[in-house]
Amino acid sequence: MNDPIPFIPSPGSSSSETKQLQSPNAIIAQEAREKVHYRSVRAKALEDSQIRQLQDKADNAPSDAEQKAASIEYYHALYDKMRELDPSLKDRIDLTEAATMRRLEKSRPAQ
Repeated sequence: MNDPIPFIPSPGSSSSETKQLQSPNAIIAQEAREKVHYRSVRAKALEDSQIRQLQDKADNAPSDAEQKAASIEYYHALYDKMRELDPSLKDRIDLTEAATMRRLEKSRPAQ
């Protein structure tokens, strides 16, 4: 009688378990809300003067190698600021940062 009821997530269940139990429309709506929230946190991070300076440095670098190095520094600072602003987005930010770094590593070679 004290066994947990199957297919009902316990209060400590992970979001992936919860997503499996939601309807497709609920999942889409949740992902849309998370995407909008992510964009608002990113916009807030871009308001930071240090982040803007690093972006300007990357945008105005005189060589490809300097631009790549400055871009890496900028993106690390941007994602760190986003994690600081909203730790609940850490997993999404980490994935985005990893993809960005892979893209930068494949871009023009640093010299």
